[in-house]
Amino acid sequence: MYALLANPIYRGEIRHRRLRHLGQHQAIVDPTVWDQVQARLRERAAQRRRLTPSPAASALTGKLFDEQGEPLYACGTHKGARRYRYFVSRKLIDGAERAKGGGWRLPAHQIERVAVAALRAVLRDRPALAAALQELSLPDLQAALEAAGRISAQLDTVAELGAVLGTFLERVQLASDRVRVTLSLPLLAAPTAIEPARLLMTYTVPVQMKRRGAELKLVIQSEAQAPSAPDPAMLKALVRARRWFRELAAGEVASITAIACREQVSDGYVKRLLPLAFLAPDIVKSICRGTQPLGLTAELLTRATPLPLDWHSQREMLDCRGR
Repeated sequence: MYALLANPIYRGEIRHRRLRHLGQHQAIVDPTVWDQVQARLRERAAQRRRLTPSPAASALTGKLFDEQGEPLYACGTHKGARRYRYFVSRKLIDGAERAKGGGWRLPAHQIERVAVAALRAVLRDRPALAAALQELSLPDLQAALEAAGRISAQLDTVAELGAVLGTFLERVQLASDRVRVTLSLPLLAAPTAIEPARLLMTYTVPVQMKRRGAELKLVIQSEAQAPSAPDPAMLKALVRARRWFRELAAGEVASITAIACREQVSDGYVKRLLPLAFLAPDIVKSICRGTQPLGLTAELLTRATPLPLDWHSQREMLDCRGR
């Protein structure tokens, strides 16, 4: 509509690129009215957003491949002010494997963490580095090992590890039980070198694949028993369930519908969350600590219906035995 109203042909002119020329046809719009309309269009035109530098792309972009050698593509989405980044197989983007449940869809921060673990392990493995650099003279070998030590120390202090990965990462190859990370290390920092050479080293990180909803979660085997951060969505669901049940039991609210109207959610959502108020204490404790099974998500909790009141049956259903 804006382009139509701004066409100078109506006032007897012809536009050629950015210039306007007097035409040979009769104007059908009064010039005064035309100018007023153009002024109004300029006032109401949407202001172009200033281009601000976008966050640095992941260091894995263009370097992450599946077991067939097909690249994974960086994708992202927003939920409120938070941004979620993923690496997705092309077959999933095209929809070819979506119905079959195949392909990869990995949170970017998890695969980046695997790459950082590989980099840290390589830099701290002095015997392996010395064996790879055995053709160097003793002074150059010593300089290389010292450089590796400095880089390794920086990994513990740098806030944004993604920028560090971009310097050293060459290729990441996915497999069902391992991730092969190829690193390019500028280790030959001898004073006489005009341009530091780079050393290619490959490190294999054993991992476990756990499906969580539509995505896969990577678990580094050496960190499998380490506590992880609690899931904010699960904690929010537990808090809501306990508060809403307490309000209903104490008569502070009249009904489930009243809670739904106050919280601006559906009645069905409130009904799905209320049974979480009766979760076994050990399951609640594991969720608060972040040690619940990897497959246990907020979505699974709210849709595990009917959730049994018996705590033993809950542990069986949610695979929380021994936690």
